[in-house]
Amino acid sequence: MKKVLYISNIEVPYRTEFFNQLSKSVDLTVLYEREKSANRDEKWTSSIKSDYKIEYLNGIKVKNEYSFDLKILKYIFSKEYDKVIIGCYNSPSQILAILLMRIFRKKYILNLDGEYFLEGNNIKQKIKRFLIKGAQDYLIAGEKSGENLAKFVPKEKVHPYYFSSLTEKEINENSKYINQNINNTILVVGQYFDYKGLDIALECAKLDQSIKYKFVGSGKRSNLLKEKAEELNLKNVEIIPFLNKEELYKEYQESMCLLLPSRRECWGLVINEAASFGCPIISTKECGAAIEFLNEEFLANTNDPNDLYNKIKYFMNLKDKNEYKNQLVKKTKKYTIETSVENTIYTIYN
Repeated sequence: MKKVLYISNIEVPYRTEFFNQLSKSVDLTVLYEREKSANRDEKWTSSIKSDYKIEYLNGIKVKNEYSFDLKILKYIFSKEYDKVIIGCYNSPSQILAILLMRIFRKKYILNLDGEYFLEGNNIKQKIKRFLIKGAQDYLIAGEKSGENLAKFVPKEKVHPYYFSSLTEKEINENSKYINQNINNTILVVGQYFDYKGLDIALECAKLDQSIKYKFVGSGKRSNLLKEKAEELNLKNVEIIPFLNKEELYKEYQESMCLLLPSRRECWGLVINEAASFGCPIISTKECGAAIEFLNEEFLANTNDPNDLYNKIKYFMNLKDKNEYKNQLVKKTKKYTIETSVENTIYTIYN
Protein backbone atom coordinates (compact mmCIF):
# COMPACT_ATOMS: atom_id res chain seq x y z
CA MET A 1 0.00 0.00 0.00
CA LYS A 2 1.50 3.32 -1.08
CA LYS A 3 2.02 6.08 1.47
CA VAL A 4 0.42 9.28 0.20
CA LEU A 5 0.65 12.86 1.45
CA TYR A 6 -2.30 14.96 0.25
CA ILE A 7 -2.01 18.71 0.96
CA SER A 8 -5.30 20.60 1.28
CA ASN A 9 -6.41 23.94 2.70
CA ILE A 10 -9.23 23.14 5.18
CA GLU A 11 -11.58 20.32 6.13
CA VAL A 12 -14.95 20.18 4.36
CA PRO A 13 -17.43 17.27 4.59
CA TYR A 14 -17.36 16.12 0.96
CA ARG A 15 -13.55 16.12 0.91
CA THR A 16 -13.49 14.22 4.19
CA GLU A 17 -15.73 11.57 2.62
CA PHE A 18 -13.41 11.47 -0.40
CA PHE A 19 -10.35 11.06 1.85
CA ASN A 20 -12.09 8.39 3.93
CA GLN A 21 -12.74 6.31 0.82
CA LEU A 22 -9.25 6.98 -0.57
CA SER A 23 -7.65 5.85 2.70
CA LYS A 24 -9.01 2.34 2.14
CA SER A 25 -6.59 1.93 -0.78
CA VAL A 26 -3.60 4.03 0.29
CA ASP A 27 -1.87 4.85 3.57
CA LEU A 28 -3.13 8.44 3.60
CA THR A 29 -1.95 11.50 5.50
CA VAL A 30 -3.76 14.77 4.83
CA LEU A 31 -1.87 17.96 5.64
CA TYR A 32 -4.32 20.82 6.18
CA GLU A 33 -3.15 24.41 6.06
CA ARG A 34 -5.62 25.55 8.71
CA GLU A 35 -7.86 23.95 11.32
CA LYS A 36 -10.64 26.49 10.79
CA SER A 37 -11.88 28.61 7.92
CA ALA A 38 -12.83 32.24 8.40
CA ASN A 39 -15.91 31.99 6.18
CA ARG A 40 -17.32 28.47 6.73
CA ASP A 41 -19.55 27.10 9.47
CA GLU A 42 -17.47 25.07 11.94
CA LYS A 43 -20.22 22.50 12.59
CA TRP A 44 -20.54 21.87 8.85
CA THR A 45 -16.81 21.53 8.23
CA SER A 46 -16.44 18.91 10.99
CA SER A 47 -19.70 17.05 10.40
CA ILE A 48 -18.02 13.86 9.08
CA LYS A 49 -15.51 11.85 11.12
CA SER A 50 -12.05 11.41 9.56
CA ASP A 51 -10.63 7.88 9.13
CA TYR A 52 -7.14 8.96 7.99
CA LYS A 53 -4.08 10.58 9.52
CA ILE A 54 -4.24 14.36 9.83
CA GLU A 55 -1.52 16.98 10.25
CA TYR A 56 -1.90 20.78 10.38
CA LEU A 57 0.29 23.69 9.43
CA ASN A 58 0.29 26.59 11.87
CA GLY A 59 1.58 29.55 9.91
CA ILE A 60 0.50 33.05 8.97
CA LYS A 61 -3.17 33.10 7.96
CA VAL A 62 -3.78 34.19 4.38
CA LYS A 63 -7.30 35.18 3.25
CA ASN A 64 -10.10 32.91 4.50
CA GLU A 65 -8.66 29.44 3.99
CA TYR A 66 -4.90 29.53 3.32
CA SER A 67 -1.71 29.99 5.31
CA PHE A 68 2.01 30.46 4.81
CA ASP A 69 4.18 28.08 6.81
CA LEU A 70 7.71 26.92 6.02
CA LYS A 71 6.92 23.72 7.92
CA ILE A 72 5.35 22.41 4.70
CA LEU A 73 8.90 21.71 3.46
CA LYS A 74 9.41 19.10 6.19
CA TYR A 75 6.46 17.14 4.81
CA ILE A 76 7.06 17.37 1.07
CA PHE A 77 10.70 16.29 1.33
CA SER A 78 10.05 13.54 3.86
CA LYS A 79 11.10 10.08 2.67
CA GLU A 80 8.06 8.69 4.46
CA TYR A 81 5.74 9.31 1.49
CA ASP A 82 5.69 7.56 -1.89
CA LYS A 83 3.45 10.21 -3.48
CA VAL A 84 2.75 13.87 -2.76
CA ILE A 85 -0.47 15.45 -4.06
CA ILE A 86 -0.76 19.24 -4.13
CA GLY A 87 -4.41 20.17 -3.64
CA CYS A 88 -4.38 24.00 -3.95
CA TYR A 89 -1.74 25.38 -6.30
CA ASN A 90 -2.86 28.96 -5.60
CA SER A 91 -2.04 28.78 -1.86
CA PRO A 92 1.18 30.57 -0.75
CA SER A 93 2.47 27.52 1.15
CA GLN A 94 1.71 25.17 -1.73
CA ILE A 95 3.20 27.55 -4.31
CA LEU A 96 6.43 27.43 -2.30
CA ALA A 97 6.20 23.63 -2.19
CA ILE A 98 5.71 23.41 -5.96
CA LEU A 99 8.64 25.69 -6.76
CA LEU A 100 11.05 23.85 -4.47
CA MET A 101 9.93 20.39 -5.62
CA ARG A 102 10.57 21.49 -9.19
CA ILE A 103 14.03 22.87 -8.34
CA PHE A 104 15.01 19.65 -6.55
CA ARG A 105 13.24 17.39 -9.09
CA LYS A 106 10.89 15.93 -6.52
CA LYS A 107 7.91 14.26 -8.23
CA TYR A 108 4.39 15.35 -7.29
CA ILE A 109 0.80 15.15 -8.53
CA LEU A 110 -1.14 18.39 -9.00
CA ASN A 111 -4.88 18.40 -8.26
CA LEU A 112 -7.06 21.01 -9.98
CA ASP A 113 -10.68 21.35 -8.83
CA GLY A 114 -12.07 22.67 -12.08
CA GLU A 115 -11.43 25.14 -14.88
CA TYR A 116 -8.57 27.55 -14.15
CA PHE A 117 -8.95 29.77 -17.24
CA LEU A 118 -5.32 29.55 -18.33
CA GLU A 119 -5.69 31.17 -21.74
CA GLY A 120 -4.77 34.83 -22.17
CA ASN A 121 -1.75 37.08 -21.85
CA ASN A 122 -2.29 39.04 -18.66
CA ILE A 123 0.21 38.59 -15.85
CA LYS A 124 -2.13 36.49 -13.69
CA GLN A 125 -2.68 33.95 -16.46
CA LYS A 126 1.05 33.78 -17.21
CA ILE A 127 1.76 33.07 -13.53
CA LYS A 128 -0.91 30.34 -13.50
CA ARG A 129 0.61 28.66 -16.56
CA PHE A 130 4.06 28.82 -14.97
CA LEU A 131 2.86 27.26 -11.71
CA ILE A 132 0.99 24.33 -13.24
CA LYS A 133 3.97 23.10 -15.24
CA GLY A 134 6.30 20.40 -13.97
CA ALA A 135 3.97 17.94 -12.24
CA GLN A 136 4.35 14.20 -12.73
CA ASP A 137 0.58 13.90 -13.28
CA TYR A 138 -2.53 16.08 -13.13
CA LEU A 139 -5.84 15.23 -11.51
CA ILE A 140 -8.48 17.53 -13.01
CA ALA A 141 -12.16 17.90 -12.09
CA GLY A 142 -13.78 17.19 -15.45
CA GLU A 143 -13.36 16.26 -19.10
CA LYS A 144 -13.73 19.75 -20.60
CA SER A 145 -11.40 21.29 -18.01
CA GLY A 146 -9.00 18.43 -18.77
CA GLU A 147 -9.07 19.24 -22.49
CA ASN A 148 -8.26 22.87 -21.73
CA LEU A 149 -5.45 21.91 -19.35
CA ALA A 150 -3.95 19.62 -22.01
CA LYS A 151 -3.25 22.70 -24.16
CA PHE A 152 -0.52 23.66 -21.68
CA VAL A 153 0.81 20.37 -20.26
CA PRO A 154 1.35 16.91 -21.84
CA LYS A 155 -2.03 15.34 -22.61
CA GLU A 156 -0.96 11.89 -21.34
CA LYS A 157 -0.41 13.34 -17.87
CA VAL A 158 -3.98 14.72 -17.56
CA HIS A 159 -6.50 12.55 -15.69
CA PRO A 160 -10.12 13.72 -15.17
CA TYR A 161 -11.48 12.49 -11.86
CA TYR A 162 -15.12 13.73 -12.10
CA PHE A 163 -15.36 16.08 -9.12
CA SER A 164 -18.43 15.83 -6.89
CA SER A 165 -19.64 16.39 -3.35
CA LEU A 166 -22.09 13.48 -3.66
CA THR A 167 -21.78 9.72 -3.28
CA GLU A 168 -23.45 7.27 -5.67
CA LYS A 169 -26.01 6.49 -2.97
CA GLU A 170 -26.88 10.17 -2.50
CA ILE A 171 -27.26 10.75 -6.24
CA ASN A 172 -29.51 7.69 -6.64
CA GLU A 173 -31.62 8.85 -3.70
CA ASN A 174 -31.89 12.43 -5.01
CA SER A 175 -32.92 11.23 -8.47
CA LYS A 176 -36.10 9.79 -6.93
CA TYR A 177 -37.25 13.36 -6.25
CA ILE A 178 -37.13 14.99 -9.68
CA ASN A 179 -37.74 18.74 -9.89
CA GLN A 180 -41.44 19.63 -10.27
CA ASN A 181 -41.37 23.47 -10.30
CA ILE A 182 -43.94 24.04 -7.59
CA ASN A 183 -43.02 27.60 -6.61
CA ASN A 184 -42.25 29.01 -10.10
CA THR A 185 -39.18 30.79 -8.72
CA ILE A 186 -35.62 31.10 -10.01
CA LEU A 187 -33.15 29.92 -7.40
CA VAL A 188 -29.76 31.64 -6.96
CA VAL A 189 -27.37 29.93 -4.51
CA GLY A 190 -24.10 31.41 -3.30
CA GLN A 191 -22.26 33.82 -1.05
CA TYR A 192 -22.27 37.51 -1.95
CA PHE A 193 -18.75 37.82 -3.31
CA ASP A 194 -17.75 39.45 -6.58
CA TYR A 195 -16.79 36.21 -8.37
CA LYS A 196 -20.26 34.75 -7.72
CA GLY A 197 -21.91 37.54 -9.77
CA LEU A 198 -25.03 37.87 -7.59
CA ASP A 199 -25.21 41.55 -8.52
CA ILE A 200 -25.56 40.44 -12.16
CA ALA A 201 -28.46 38.18 -11.14
CA LEU A 202 -30.13 41.20 -9.50
CA GLU A 203 -29.71 43.18 -12.72
CA CYS A 204 -31.27 40.25 -14.55
CA ALA A 205 -34.19 40.20 -12.09
CA LYS A 206 -34.78 43.89 -12.81
CA LEU A 207 -35.37 43.20 -16.52
CA ASP A 208 -38.63 41.33 -15.86
CA GLN A 209 -40.14 41.74 -12.41
CA SER A 210 -42.94 39.29 -13.20
CA ILE A 211 -40.36 36.52 -12.58
CA LYS A 212 -39.65 35.69 -8.92
CA TYR A 213 -36.09 35.12 -7.65
CA LYS A 214 -34.92 33.51 -4.41
CA PHE A 215 -31.31 34.16 -3.30
CA VAL A 216 -30.04 31.57 -0.82
CA GLY A 217 -26.73 31.33 1.07
CA SER A 218 -25.52 34.94 1.15
CA GLY A 219 -24.75 34.47 4.87
CA LYS A 220 -23.11 37.29 6.79
CA ARG A 221 -23.15 39.55 3.71
CA SER A 222 -26.94 39.28 3.23
CA ASN A 223 -27.52 42.86 4.35
CA LEU A 224 -25.23 44.11 1.58
CA LEU A 225 -27.17 42.04 -0.93
CA LYS A 226 -30.47 43.39 0.42
CA GLU A 227 -29.16 46.94 0.11
CA LYS A 228 -28.28 46.28 -3.53
CA ALA A 229 -31.75 44.85 -4.20
CA GLU A 230 -33.39 47.88 -2.54
CA GLU A 231 -31.16 50.20 -4.54
CA LEU A 232 -32.55 48.59 -7.71
CA ASN A 233 -36.09 48.80 -6.27
CA LEU A 234 -36.68 45.09 -6.76
CA LYS A 235 -39.98 43.66 -5.50
CA ASN A 236 -39.51 40.20 -7.03
CA VAL A 237 -36.48 39.15 -4.97
CA GLU A 238 -36.38 37.16 -1.72
CA ILE A 239 -33.08 36.87 0.16
CA ILE A 240 -32.46 33.99 2.60
CA PRO A 241 -29.06 34.08 4.37
CA PHE A 242 -28.89 30.34 5.09
CA LEU A 243 -30.76 27.08 4.54
CA ASN A 244 -29.75 23.71 5.91
CA LYS A 245 -29.08 20.83 3.52
CA GLU A 246 -32.62 19.41 3.63
CA GLU A 247 -34.20 22.83 3.05
CA LEU A 248 -31.87 23.57 0.13
CA TYR A 249 -32.58 20.19 -1.42
CA LYS A 250 -36.29 20.98 -1.24
CA GLU A 251 -35.61 24.18 -3.21
CA TYR A 252 -33.88 22.14 -5.95
CA GLN A 253 -36.99 19.99 -6.15
CA GLU A 254 -39.52 22.83 -6.22
CA SER A 255 -37.89 25.77 -8.06
CA MET A 256 -38.27 26.64 -11.73
CA CYS A 257 -34.51 26.49 -12.27
CA LEU A 258 -31.13 27.25 -10.74
CA LEU A 259 -29.29 30.35 -11.98
CA LEU A 260 -25.50 30.71 -11.67
CA PRO A 261 -24.33 34.19 -12.71
CA SER A 262 -20.63 33.44 -11.93
CA ARG A 263 -18.02 35.90 -13.15
CA ARG A 264 -15.30 33.26 -12.88
CA GLU A 265 -15.67 30.08 -10.84
CA CYS A 266 -13.38 27.05 -11.06
CA TRP A 267 -16.18 24.55 -10.52
CA GLY A 268 -19.43 25.19 -8.61
CA LEU A 269 -20.58 22.08 -6.73
CA VAL A 270 -24.08 23.53 -6.50
CA ILE A 271 -24.45 22.38 -10.12
CA ASN A 272 -23.74 18.76 -9.14
CA GLU A 273 -26.30 19.00 -6.37
CA ALA A 274 -29.04 20.64 -8.44
CA ALA A 275 -28.47 18.27 -11.37
CA SER A 276 -28.92 15.24 -9.09
CA PHE A 277 -32.55 16.36 -8.65
CA GLY A 278 -32.96 17.17 -12.34
CA CYS A 279 -33.28 20.84 -11.42
CA PRO A 280 -32.81 22.82 -14.66
CA ILE A 281 -29.70 25.01 -14.65
CA ILE A 282 -28.75 28.23 -16.43
CA SER A 283 -25.23 29.57 -15.96
CA THR A 284 -22.54 31.76 -17.44
CA LYS A 285 -19.70 30.32 -19.51
CA GLU A 286 -17.22 31.14 -16.73
CA CYS A 287 -18.16 28.28 -14.41
CA GLY A 288 -16.24 24.99 -14.64
CA ALA A 289 -19.11 22.65 -13.75
CA ALA A 290 -21.49 24.51 -16.06
CA ILE A 291 -19.14 23.95 -19.01
CA GLU A 292 -19.11 20.22 -18.16
CA PHE A 293 -22.84 19.77 -17.53
CA LEU A 294 -24.73 22.22 -19.75
CA ASN A 295 -25.39 22.61 -23.46
CA GLU A 296 -24.60 25.91 -25.18
CA GLU A 297 -28.21 27.12 -25.15
CA PHE A 298 -28.11 27.29 -21.34
CA LEU A 299 -24.77 29.12 -21.10
CA ALA A 300 -24.80 32.93 -21.05
CA ASN A 301 -22.02 35.46 -21.53
CA THR A 302 -20.37 36.70 -18.34
CA ASN A 303 -21.35 40.10 -16.89
CA ASP A 304 -24.35 40.19 -19.24
CA PRO A 305 -27.74 40.29 -17.46
CA ASN A 306 -29.52 40.59 -20.81
CA ASP A 307 -28.01 37.34 -22.08
CA LEU A 308 -28.88 35.60 -18.79
CA TYR A 309 -32.46 36.81 -19.18
CA ASN A 310 -32.57 35.56 -22.78
CA LYS A 311 -31.42 32.09 -21.63
CA ILE A 312 -34.10 32.11 -18.92
CA LYS A 313 -36.79 32.99 -21.48
CA TYR A 314 -35.48 30.28 -23.81
CA PHE A 315 -35.81 27.75 -21.00
CA MET A 316 -39.28 28.97 -19.98
CA ASN A 317 -40.46 28.48 -23.57
CA LEU A 318 -39.07 24.94 -23.85
CA LYS A 319 -41.83 22.48 -24.66
CA ASP A 320 -40.08 19.43 -23.22
CA LYS A 321 -38.39 20.47 -20.00
CA ASN A 322 -38.35 16.86 -18.79
CA GLU A 323 -35.77 15.93 -21.42
CA TYR A 324 -33.40 18.56 -20.00
CA LYS A 325 -34.04 17.33 -16.44
CA ASN A 326 -33.31 13.73 -17.40
CA GLN A 327 -30.09 14.76 -19.18
CA LEU A 328 -28.87 16.45 -16.00
CA VAL A 329 -29.61 13.42 -13.82
CA LYS A 330 -27.81 11.15 -16.29
CA LYS A 331 -24.80 13.50 -16.37
CA THR A 332 -24.47 13.81 -12.61
CA LYS A 333 -24.34 10.02 -12.15
CA LYS A 334 -20.93 10.11 -13.83
CA TYR A 335 -19.64 12.59 -11.24
CA THR A 336 -19.47 10.85 -7.86
CA ILE A 337 -17.08 10.70 -4.90
CA GLU A 338 -16.53 7.01 -5.70
CA THR A 339 -15.47 7.84 -9.27
CA SER A 340 -13.17 10.58 -7.96
CA VAL A 341 -11.53 8.09 -5.60
CA GLU A 342 -11.21 5.42 -8.29
CA ASN A 343 -9.47 7.77 -10.73
CA THR A 344 -7.22 9.21 -8.03
CA ILE A 345 -6.12 5.69 -7.03
CA TYR A 346 -5.42 4.82 -10.68
CA THR A 347 -3.22 7.92 -11.05
CA ILE A 348 -1.33 7.20 -7.82
CA TYR A 349 -0.53 3.59 -8.75
CA ASN A 350 0.30 4.14 -12.46
